[in-house]
Amino acid sequence: MKAVGAAGQTGTVTFYRHNATTLIAAVLDGPTDRTQSLRISRGSGCDALDASAAYTLNDTRAGSSVSTINIDVDRLLSGNYNIVALASNKSDAAVTACTHLMK
Repeated sequence: MKAVGAAGQTGTVTFYRHNATTLIAAVLDGPTDRTQSLRISRGSGCDALDASAAYTLNDTRAGSSVSTINIDVDRLLSGNYNIVALASNKSDAAVTACTHLMK
């Protein structure tokens, strides 16, 4: 994941195929003393994010999150989705990191 704005936060996201679902393991760099929300939004890139979440992932705890979502990994990596990290788990939190998902 790449930093958005002045937040300077980056991270790593790994996808694991599990039948028709996808397990997502995310690790965010930077401060790990706060809970942060992660979501998958539709869009053609991090500069064109849909404001609503297509999928909500588990919040980070100590900088890490593991979630399973009901979408095949190939569809997730079709170029139509982004994974987004928010500064906190509050609904109005700013985006701190993002990456466009594609093969």
